[in-house]
This record gives sequence, structure tokens and C-alpha cells, in this order.
Amino acid sequence: MGAGRGTLMLNILDYIREVDPQVYARTRYNIIEISPSLADLQSRHLLSTAESRGHRERVDIINKSIFEWDRYEPSPCFFLAMEVFDNFAHDGIRYDVATEEPLQGHVLIDGDGDFYEFYVHELDPVAARFFRVRHAATGGQYPKPYPSNPVLRHLSTKMPFAANLSDPEFIPTRLMQFFDVLEKFFPAHRLLTSDFDALPQAVRGLNAPVVQTRYQRRMVPVTTPLVSSIRCPPSYGRWSMLTAPRRSTRGTLTSSSPPTSASQRPSTAPSRASSRSLSRSRTTRTTRGSRTDSTGT
Repeated sequence: MGAGRGTLMLNILDYIREVDPQVYARTRYNIIEISPSLADLQSRHLLSTAESRGHRERVDIINKSIFEWDRYEPSPCFFLAMEVFDNFAHDGIRYDVATEEPLQGHVLIDGDGDFYEFYVHELDPVAARFFRVRHAATGGQYPKPYPSNPVLRHLSTKMPFAANLSDPEFIPTRLMQFFDVLEKFFPAHRLLTSDFDALPQAVRGLNAPVVQTRYQRRMVPVTTPLVSSIRCPPSYGRWSMLTAPRRSTRGTLTSSSPPTSASQRPSTAPSRASSRSLSRSRTTRTTRGSRTDSTGT
């Protein structure tokens, strides 16, 4: 997944063919590519030279999203994901500084086409499940975008012009769903991935993305993720909270009870995060649009 032009694919197949012809004879290399143009480029790259044409019978290029995958693969395999996870959709979360309750971000678009961030107390099922998984994996001990000391939190709310919500946290909900796909359809996989562990010039917040726009053929960092290209660091050190619970509980997390602490408990109380009424607006998913759209695969 995330094969780009297919150069790494050719290098791997060249190496296996040279070092162990018997393994090469039973090797299948499947590319899962959501982009039709990249899928076509990879096919042409396979036929570009006589040496690469020899691999054609070993390669299948599957033009679909990994999140629409429906084919069970019981055999041992290596699953490669190169510079993919930084493009996965994240959900923007802010916390009520006084109660530690999470609010989920949405994007409102008014009749003039202008974008506005809006935060609500009610979490959607995917975000709520992420909080349950994280709580089960860490026992509630994980970084937060607000002071953990209740005295400091109280004092921060008394400061002049103090915000009632914390800085944003960008939670990797799409990455969690990707691990679900691996568990369901590739039970004997070994994951090999390469990506950015940290990104410079990120916007403010926890696990915050780099936001960029293009001006005169150059990438320029900006601070508003609503209408620009974003990339979130995968934060490899935090992956254990998404994978360790599954190894120990094997699928029970989806039905586990939510934590009882205020910081994990969704609320139906009205949000104070927006001061403007947008009667003609419609709601969309924050940060890279809807989670039903896969990017970067």
C-alpha cells in the first residue's frame, strides 16, 4: 500500500529473484492502490525494461481502497505501507478545561462557502471507540493537551481571556480502522512501514499536523487546516496503545464499557465552542474530509 511509482516493488522482486529463486517462484506481490493514475503508472513501470517485465506474472495491482477490502488472506504475508499513515484522516478533539470532557470537531460550511470549526460534546461511534481502546491500553495514562493538575486547570480558566476549550488533539481514528482491516483480513501478516515520526512547523496542538498550501510552485506552511493540505505524524511510539489491547483481548474492545472518568464520557450538553449561528450550514468531517474517503494509499 502506498507503492508510488513501484520502484521499491521492483527492487524487492529483483533481490528475491537473485538471492533465492525458489522463494521468488512462489512469491506474489499485490499492490493496493486507490489512485487510478498511480495504478496505471505502476503497470507501465512493470513493463518499462526487459528485467522488470520478468516480474509481471508475480504482480497484481488492485485499484481500490484498503478500507473497502473484502478478500480474506490466511497465508503468511508481509504488508508494506510506505508514507501512507501521515495522510490518514484524523479527528480533531478539544477538551473542556474545567470538566475534561472531550468535544469532537466538525466543519460547518455557510451559504457563502466559508468554513468554520464547531465542537460538540457527542462523540461519533468511531471516535468513542478510539477513547475506549486508548483507555484500555494505557489505564488512562496518556498525553493530554491540557494540565493534568486540577489546580492548574482551575487557575487557567480564571486567566483574562482564557479559552474554555483546550488546544486540539488530533486522534488517529483512520489508523485504528486500518489495524481492524489487518486483523480481519490478514491474520498472519507482518507489517513493515516507513513514515515520518515527527514533522516540523506543525500547527498548535497534540499530534498536530503540518498544514501547507502552494504558492508560486512552492509549499508554504499555514495555520488553518480547513482548506489546505495536511499531514499528521504517525507517532510510532503511540502505536502500542492501538495494537497491544488486541493481542491481549482479541476483539473484545468493540464491546467494552466506556471509561467512567469525565475525560472519556460523551455528553449531550450544548457546546460553547461556537458563537455564530449558521442556519444554512451543513456538517462534514473535520481534517481531510470524511473518514469514508481513504487518502494516500
